[in-house]
Amino acid sequence: MIREYMLALIGLVAVAWFILAIRNHASPKLNFPVVGSPTDRDFSKALVEGYAKVRGATRMRTSSASLLTLEFLVS
Repeated sequence: MIREYMLALIGLVAVAWFILAIRNHASPKLNFPVVGSPTDRDFSKALVEGYAKVRGATRMRTSSASLLTLEFLVS
């Protein structure tokens, strides 16, 4: 009895794995160019600068801790 359940479970896993492999292979590849990777230094500087400008434009006090956190996250 347990053997039949194990074989059924192995069969289900194999079928699910096969279906996932087919779906991943058949998905369309759009090949869009990557514009501004978060790992790029200029891009991360622009993010921090833009964040500071937005915070200044809304007349909120820009804390250095929030800017340091943002710099840490994008670098």
